[in-house]
Amino acid sequence: MVSTASQEIPELVDWDLAAKVGRRVAGGTDLAARAAWSRQFTDLSTTADRAVAEFTGLGGELPPPVAEPLDRGQWIDGNLRTLRRVLRPLAAKVATRRAWRASGPVPSAVRSSTRLLTGAEAGTLLGYVGQRVLGQYDLPVPTADGAGEGTVWYVVPNIVQTERRHGFKPADFRLWIALHETAHRRQFRGVQWLPGHIQGLLDSYLGSVQIDEEGIKRVAQRAQELAKRLVAGERVDLLDLLVTPEQRGTLERVQATMSVLEGHGEFVMDEVGAKLVPGHDRMKRILHERRQASGPGTRLIQEVLGLRQKLDQYSQGEAFVRRLYERGGMEAVNRVFVSPDALPTVDEVRDPDRYLARAG
Repeated sequence: MVSTASQEIPELVDWDLAAKVGRRVAGGTDLAARAAWSRQFTDLSTTADRAVAEFTGLGGELPPPVAEPLDRGQWIDGNLRTLRRVLRPLAAKVATRRAWRASGPVPSAVRSSTRLLTGAEAGTLLGYVGQRVLGQYDLPVPTADGAGEGTVWYVVPNIVQTERRHGFKPADFRLWIALHETAHRRQFRGVQWLPGHIQGLLDSYLGSVQIDEEGIKRVAQRAQELAKRLVAGERVDLLDLLVTPEQRGTLERVQATMSVLEGHGEFVMDEVGAKLVPGHDRMKRILHERRQASGPGTRLIQEVLGLRQKLDQYSQGEAFVRRLYERGGMEAVNRVFVSPDALPTVDEVRDPDRYLARAG
């Protein structure tokens, strides 16, 4: 479970509640025969990593990947730890606010209800995703010397469930999943500046979040402006209510970067899988159809949680990478990993030829 709150920095989320809600929503049981699963996925990850390295040219000689089989609850706990780490700078900023440090029953109740609400929300989101996620590359905390070695996670119950539902051959399907996750490993281990760049974008966004009274007033003013635009029949993006123009720019850079990384992973899995994995075409087709054929209720949940937009971004990212590959092979694709300035903008992800014109 997630550890208890620190006494030095206030916790914005009830992490224990988030873990309980997440496990309840996700369902499932503890993973048995963990050692056997670990040996199997370590071997598959090593095979996949070598093939990805040969195809992409990223990372050079790296030690074998570390694979860790998980049940749904363990995957939720791991992501809550990451989320808690990401939110620490914001929590530290909140600690300086007089309203948060105020004593008495009312301020105490407000703090408690805030933690409970955010804990329930985080747990619900991760529980929903935890029912479906197959694998993940767990990026370590960036250091001065680079990212260090991360862990390739495999959510075994979801993988087995998918295999049985669609009649996939386990060895082939698991290798196919390993290609995607080791592609992410090659991105973060092979591109030294990338982990720090993403961390910097997150720090920039969280550092710009206004939590004082003036920040609240500015949100109220933006709400009034948006209301006027709605009355006038103009198109309104609700993100305008929550973020400043500066923050939007940072979030768009995060969006563009993650679209490219996920699109790159999808592209590599597709290209290498077509050569290495029997039944690759059928796996790709079935999972794509399943993703697109979600019922109205599922699609509504995905929209509310922001997952439909995430899926759209992955699709755009894969199309972007594929266009670069068609124009110049992996040499053209790898230009995006030269430096932070070489990454595309959101508009360039949507228009790869525009990026190619800039990158040369």
